[in-house]
Amino acid sequence: MAKGRYLVYELWHPDEQKPFYVGWTDTAKNRSRLADHLKDGRRPNSAGNPFKAHKIAKFLKEGRVPTFVEILRTESEEDALGLEMTLIDSWGRRDQGQGPLTNLTDGGDGFRGHHTEETKEIIRKHSLELWEDSNYRALVTQVQTLRWQNAPELKQKFQTRFSGEGNPFFGKTHTREANQSNADAHAGVEVSSATRDKLRDVHKGRKHSEKHNQNVGNALRDVPKSSLHIQHLREAALRRHAERRQDASAIR
Repeated sequence: MAKGRYLVYELWHPDEQKPFYVGWTDTAKNRSRLADHLKDGRRPNSAGNPFKAHKIAKFLKEGRVPTFVEILRTESEEDALGLEMTLIDSWGRRDQGQGPLTNLTDGGDGFRGHHTEETKEIIRKHSLELWEDSNYRALVTQVQTLRWQNAPELKQKFQTRFSGEGNPFFGKTHTREANQSNADAHAGVEVSSATRDKLRDVHKGRKHSEKHNQNVGNALRDVPKSSLHIQHLREAALRRHAERRQDASAIR
C-alpha cells in the first residue's frame, strides 16, 4: 500500500460503480475513517452530514457496508485538499443536482464562503502544478470517464443545462483580438487525417440555420484566404462531392 500521511478516499455503493461520498483524512490522527462513517450510520440524525449518514444507515440495515476506495496517499495536505475538491467537482454533488455525491461542501476542509483574490491565485497555481503530474491527469480523466459512463442522466442534464440560452457564451461574440490570438495559437498546427475523419463523422448530416450561414458568409466575405485555407476548402468540396455521388448511387 502506498505511504502518505494524508489520504483521499471515496465511499462507493456496495453494488454500484460510482461513489456517494468523497473525503480526506489525516491518518496520523485518524487511522480508521471508514469506522467513523459507519458510526455515523448508526446514529444518522446526530451526524454532521445526515444526508450521507442516512444512506450508510440504509446499507447497514440491509446487512451491507459501503466500499472504501483509497484514491491517493500523500505527505502534502495541500495535495489532498486539492484532489478532494477536484473529485467532488468531477462527480458532482447531489444537493446541487449535479451528481451522486452526498457531500454538502465543495471540499477543501469543508470551506464555506468566498475566497480572497490572493487565495484564488494560490489555488490556481496549485492546480496548475497538480496538472503537470501525468498520474494526476490520468486520475482526473478516469474519474470523468467513470462519471459519464455510470451516470448518463448527468451527461444529458449538463447538455440541456448548457445549451442555447443556458450557455454562458450565448449571444456573445469574440473580439477581433481574441480571434486573432486564437488564430495565432493554431497557426501551423496540422490536423491528422484520423482526426479529420472523426470530425467529419460527428458533423455529417448537421445543418446550420440560414442566419448562421449568412453571419459566417458576411464575416468571411472580405477576409483574405491563405493558400492552406484554399487547399482545405478544395479538399472539403471534393469530399462533399464524393459523398453526394455515393449517396446517389445508393439510392439507385
